[in-house]
Amino acid sequence: MGFDSFSVPSQAEVRHASAAVVFTGSFERVDAGLHIVARGDIPLLYISGLNAGAGILPNRFVNQFSQRNPNIADLEALVSCCVEWGELAADTLQNAQETKCWVERRDLAGALLLITSRQHMARAMVALSAELPSHKIIPYPVDDEDYFAVPLRARVLEYVKYLATFVASRWPDHSDCTTGRSRDSALADKIQMGMGKSR
Repeated sequence: MGFDSFSVPSQAEVRHASAAVVFTGSFERVDAGLHIVARGDIPLLYISGLNAGAGILPNRFVNQFSQRNPNIADLEALVSCCVEWGELAADTLQNAQETKCWVERRDLAGALLLITSRQHMARAMVALSAELPSHKIIPYPVDDEDYFAVPLRARVLEYVKYLATFVASRWPDHSDCTTGRSRDSALADKIQMGMGKSR
């Protein structure tokens, strides 16, 4: 099995989570989260990194995703009751920190369903597990593109990013939920330099 060999959990496993979390990077990830909440499998969805950098505008969220998900009868009502988001995160480490702050504000206990791409999942799980070690993280992979069409070079690069995130997530945490600043940005920048900050 490869580092990106994840499978979609069963409905029973999904329902074991107290909330779902999306790390942005593609609209398909958000679509998946919205459908899980709309089906009633999970009561609450948090989207980290909902900003222009991810191509999602908070003030146009309902309009954007209503057009993409016409089978969700009343997306505005769903968002009002069950969807929250953070707008500051710009990379995986910041997604994890932003999510930690939200979980602490919400005083959530129990497992979290993590929704991101199959290629990004290992990196995202390392970062989120470091921030929330007492929470079980259930991976819910979404194929942003044809998984089998991803070039080997791209998978190798993602593995290098995974290793870099593993190191960075174990660095002393200087983040502050009150200011919105994430882990040591200088460290993360140095580690990811030359690799880009793709989500």
